[in-house]
Amino acid sequence: MSVVRFVPKHGGQESSESDIVRTYVAEYHVVTNNASDGPNLIRRDIRCPKRGSVYQFAGDVDTTARCTGVDVAQVDQRVWLVTANYSSAFNPLDQAGVLHDNPLDRPPVLSWSTVKRETTKPSDKANKLFDNAVGELLNPPPPIPESLLSLTITRNELGFLPSRFFRYIDSTNADRWFGYPPKRWYVDDISATEEADNGQVFWSVRYTFILGREPWNPLRIPHVGLKYFENAAAILPTLAKDKNGVATGQLVKLRADGQLWDGPKGTTDWLEFKAYDEVAFAPLMLP
Repeated sequence: MSVVRFVPKHGGQESSESDIVRTYVAEYHVVTNNASDGPNLIRRDIRCPKRGSVYQFAGDVDTTARCTGVDVAQVDQRVWLVTANYSSAFNPLDQAGVLHDNPLDRPPVLSWSTVKRETTKPSDKANKLFDNAVGELLNPPPPIPESLLSLTITRNELGFLPSRFFRYIDSTNADRWFGYPPKRWYVDDISATEEADNGQVFWSVRYTFILGREPWNPLRIPHVGLKYFENAAAILPTLAKDKNGVATGQLVKLRADGQLWDGPKGTTDWLEFKAYDEVAFAPLMLP
């Protein structure tokens, strides 16, 4: 017995007379592989919203709106409709101070932190190249301190799948996710710890994402080289030389056709590369 498909169907904010309290609804189309499967199987699926989890649907997110309840209704023998309701006025700890007895029913826990690093970029904040008075690029460019935002989502899961690790680690989001457009999130870490609570053995799985200031793809670097084409008819490139015809061993700026750059000072052509796999984050069903 298992869930074959768990597909988002409809979601969004409901109309409200109050600007303070926001309510949302999210619907999912679910298919199981056995007609005898019941609603509990679906509720335990990691893709099913949990009471107390924050609202997110199709990349839109409201971290102040919490799930107030989940309804699982049978449509056909193996087809179910899951409806989750959310409200910004709901506090899941209000009732008896206990969220859930079964750890697998507990909502994911979110935490934010700052990631500090030193990076090297070919240009400054004004997109001006790091070059000298004669147009030579500084090699290497100066290191620049940078702070990024890190989001860790911890969710209790029945098992840990290494295949999911290799699917998502070092990737960037291919679709809109957690309120940001494609290629802004980077999967920095996926780790898990086996735990036991209330008679249930489970894995506490931590997903760590870094929000980039700019898209992670494409990687842009200045179009430079030690050789260049002297003209459009040239077949073989020639080494960069000084005014006396002596090879300098210095990098020179290049145009898209491989000839010497003839644009304004402080500008250059750029090469673009795909540095990271772009993967849809929606199947993770986080948070």
